[in-house]
Amino acid sequence: MRHIAESGVLRVRAVAGTYVVILAWDFLPGQDAKKTGLMGFAIERSEIKAGAVVERYWMRSI
Repeated sequence: MRHIAESGVLRVRAVAGTYVVILAWDFLPGQDAKKTGLMGFAIERSEIKAGAVVERYWMRSI
């Protein structure tokens, strides 16, 4: 699966395989000032069943 989402500041691309999801972030042109002080990104995973959050945790990186 491949998906691209865009806001006024960022463009994000997700490529999902069977066991792994790769995410790529890119600042849109003219948004360089938003990078000042940026230390990175964090991903939070939520498991939802019947419309309610069952489990929520922050993903670890390698």
